[in-house]
Amino acid sequence: MLYLVSFLWAQETDTEVLKQIDEAYQLEFAYLAAERESLKEQLARLDSRPMVELENSILQLESQLAAQRLARKEAEESLLRLEDRHAKQEEQSLALDSVLLQGAELYGLDGTDRYAKLQQLFTLSIADIEQSGQIQTETKKIIDVSGVEREASVVQIGQIAAFSGQNALRPAGDGYFQEVPDWGVQDKAKGELFLVEGFSKRVEETPEKTWKETLEAGGLVAYIIAGLGFLGLALAAARVLHLHRARRDPLEENFRQLTTSEVEEPLVGIRSQGLWELNQCEDVESLNDSADAILLQQKQALSIFGGAILVIAAVAPLLGLLGTVSGMISTFGIITEHGTGDPKLLSGGISEALITTQLGLMVAIPMVLLGNVLNGWAQSIFSNSEQIFLRFLAWKLKEGVRA
Repeated sequence: MLYLVSFLWAQETDTEVLKQIDEAYQLEFAYLAAERESLKEQLARLDSRPMVELENSILQLESQLAAQRLARKEAEESLLRLEDRHAKQEEQSLALDSVLLQGAELYGLDGTDRYAKLQQLFTLSIADIEQSGQIQTETKKIIDVSGVEREASVVQIGQIAAFSGQNALRPAGDGYFQEVPDWGVQDKAKGELFLVEGFSKRVEETPEKTWKETLEAGGLVAYIIAGLGFLGLALAAARVLHLHRARRDPLEENFRQLTTSEVEEPLVGIRSQGLWELNQCEDVESLNDSADAILLQQKQALSIFGGAILVIAAVAPLLGLLGTVSGMISTFGIITEHGTGDPKLLSGGISEALITTQLGLMVAIPMVLLGNVLNGWAQSIFSNSEQIFLRFLAWKLKEGVRA
């Protein structure tokens, strides 16, 4: 009975809970339905006409942006073309200034206006071209070879050559001409004239440089290369004398003397002394050891100074390259400080660079040839010694040396 009462009470309690849950569900359903209607209204507003207008505005803005990008690209290409044209104009302007500068040096152009200078240059150049095909004879002041000034009849062949009587002339500046030493009628008879580039500026004949001047122009590296060259020649001469003495050694005659008769005194000669030492050996082992040692000693003696000569031959071009690099560094330093207007300032560094290269090759080539020739000579002498020593060993073994 008690169980039935508790069961009925539990059933009544579950019904109330279910009723409460149903009421809560109804409330939640109503809330969700209201939210759904609200979202539908918002979606309808978003699908209305203003959204379409915004999309159209975005498309128009993108089209304008693309047009502006294209215009920017065309403007950049136009700017590059203008910069290129400006660079070409500057280059042409520099070339014109260079031409005017050369014209000023040749003709002494007046004024500061570039156009007026260019007109003067054209006028004077045309006049020079016309005169270059004419032969004129005028009385000019000349300076003879002894330095005496006098007036003489000067024949000018255009603007390229001049001579007076039997002597060729060169312009000395200020309207003067100077006789060229050792340039007389025999050269004109061969069709050879002392040619110049106009008579407006002084022309100086470049004297030939002495060895001392050449070394001074090459700097310290040139002196080192020259010293190596003299050292190589001295070593080569010493080796030639040494090989000549070895070659004159009567090794073949001493071999015959040892194999045909008894020799009590040591043999005279660089290579013959080895035969004498071998002849003193009493057994096969000492004979073989002595032969190897003597041949090795003679090979080393014949190769004396050979390695040093080839080392000089290898080092000389490297020193020439070092002088080339130092000379170019000096030249670029002068260019940085003074520019390229005066060629005389640049000639020092370039001369140093070229002179050291020339000296390096002048030393290296003879040293390579001498070194290889002397090595071949030494090898020939050693081969001859080796053959005779082998024949002597065979003779000693045949004679019955102790084992």
